[in-house]
Amino acid sequence: MANLKGSETTETETPSAAQSDDPTVLVSDTFDDGDYTQNVRWQVLRGTFSVQDGSLSSDIPGSSVDAPSSPEDFARQILKGVLEQATDRSVFSGTSPAAIVTYAKIPNAFPLRARFTVSGDTSVRLNLGVFQNTANTGYRIALTNGVVDLIAVEEGQDSRLVARADTAWDLTTGSVQHVGWSRNADNVMQVSLNGRTFIEIQDSGFADPFDGILFMNSAGAWRIDDIEMIAPDRS
Repeated sequence: MANLKGSETTETETPSAAQSDDPTVLVSDTFDDGDYTQNVRWQVLRGTFSVQDGSLSSDIPGSSVDAPSSPEDFARQILKGVLEQATDRSVFSGTSPAAIVTYAKIPNAFPLRARFTVSGDTSVRLNLGVFQNTANTGYRIALTNGVVDLIAVEEGQDSRLVARADTAWDLTTGSVQHVGWSRNADNVMQVSLNGRTFIEIQDSGFADPFDGILFMNSAGAWRIDDIEMIAPDRS
């Protein structure tokens, strides 16, 4: 079981891209090998991750303060707390958020899916993102109880809320949850949870290919047991 701390890891230590025998598969990991450091290789940027019972696992205590008053505040605090590698404590909990990435050559248009479970109080928060160059530039899905946000972040600039949707979904029931995220050649993004689309919006904030995938846990006990990103069908 891999269990590494990433407080001293820098993004200059770029790992090799995720490997697959199928050229259409950009990233595919079920964590069945019990190790996130090889096949696919994940790199911890901050906090602690482990593989437990075939799931990438991260535990962050629930929020001890009120949630941000707006999506813009939420995105700004995410950027301050992790993506700019701030030294202050997380605004969401008594423990700093945990962040992990894998590097892969991802076209600007992509389909991504992930399967997870989460436990904790109603303050659970997970970011799933794609990034360009470094982890502080790209798109993020912010999953919270009852709400999903689509956020654009760029190094040296304020984060931007692209879209928000109320899902009325309790993520903390212990049930398996499925999230889907796609972007097409016309810059239209769709975000779905458990087969239902909650966000569909066009945004051209990032036109270049992406360099990897980010997970960031701000609160809750998250278990991710399957993630896949495949090359879009060009036929």
